[in-house]
Amino acid sequence: MAAVNTGSVNGQAINVTSGTSATTIPFGTLATGGTKVVAHDATIVTNAANGYQVTVNALANPPLADAGNNIDFFSGDNTTPTTWSSPAGNTATINTGFVGYTTESNSRSSHV
Repeated sequence: MAAVNTGSVNGQAINVTSGTSATTIPFGTLATGGTKVVAHDATIVTNAANGYQVTVNALANPPLADAGNNIDFFSGDNTTPTTWSSPAGNTATINTGFVGYTTESNSRSSHV
């Protein structure tokens, strides 16, 4: 897992770069209407005859929370992928931030 500090994700410029690592995302202060975009690349190598499977889990719901403020999961899943859109909320903790993922793979299975 490696931080991506340049470029864009789903058309959004990556703008959280200082201090981002494989295990840390320093969002800093989040404000309504202020977009913060972070990216990581997962590189998987295997010699397994039948390929591999990558699983992404969050340990909580919402996945990111602090003192009653939260960043929600983005809608969509492997069964029903959804095109990325920026949060449109203007009230704290209501559609003001999303956690999601993107893949270049066309082979996806549903989540459990």
